[in-house]
Amino acid sequence: MVRYIPDCFWPLGEKEGIISHEAICVINTTERPLRVTINLYFTDRDMMKDFFVEVAPKRTAHIRMDQIENSRGERVPRNVPYAAEVLCDEEMPVQYSRLDNSGAARTLMTTML
Repeated sequence: MVRYIPDCFWPLGEKEGIISHEAICVINTTERPLRVTINLYFTDRDMMKDFFVEVAPKRTAHIRMDQIENSRGERVPRNVPYAAEVLCDEEMPVQYSRLDNSGAARTLMTTML
């Protein structure tokens, strides 16, 4: 399974202790653990590869992109637009959400893939 999220962005902003953040959420409905790989694409720099998450059987994972590191210890850059490629051996639902606390009001954007 491959899913693409072309409009990712971890915005600056924090209000009342809640930091702006984004998440890629997945559900493993199988009887075995699944490994999810995320690669990031940018307009002005080389791609960042090999962000891995293992999802236990019959479980969900909320992959906070502001907290994950790839296999080289790199983190998602803040305030930089990017696209995400989500890969897994099995078909699974994928949802992307972004909470933006940079403006006068909180903004939540979410989409199912």
